[in-house]
Amino acid sequence: MNLFLKNTISNNIFKESIGRDRYESIRVGMMESKIYTCQCCGWQGAKEIENRKHLVLQVDEFNEEKPIDSSVFLVCKSCYVINHIDMCIQHNYIQFVNSSYSQVDLVKISWSDCSRGVINNNNRQKAINDKKIILLNKGDQYYLHKIKCDSESKHLKVIFTDNFLKF
Repeated sequence: MNLFLKNTISNNIFKESIGRDRYESIRVGMMESKIYTCQCCGWQGAKEIENRKHLVLQVDEFNEEKPIDSSVFLVCKSCYVINHIDMCIQHNYIQFVNSSYSQVDLVKISWSDCSRGVINNNNRQKAINDKKIILLNKGDQYYLHKIKCDSESKHLKVIFTDNFLKF
């Protein structure tokens, strides 16, 4: 699955439409059937309860007439926020970049440091020094507009800030 920055509907709309219990049942069922693996980047959590919080449902296509028939998939929190780029900007979870790495690779860089309680610190700095990640500075609202217009969404990429750990 390709991972591009987008701005999709909130999972709360889906959750409210089908009910919390049904939502949680679908999420747990998907975790088990997908072997606790993000369907975007391949991050794999363990079955332990503390790792389950890192996997959420992502609504791909919402069916307003019959919400239970909406298209959903299982993603880690990193891939989830990339699908809700406006939330990322609001909470300062991301920084826009140009990179020779794919967005999936940038997510994997984040997760490799996340286990130590930091986001990107060692791996990000090395990639920046090697000019494999270039920080963009036109301002978040500029890039959000580009994503909403879909004119650059397939070219823009993000890395995660330390604020992402609060999510």
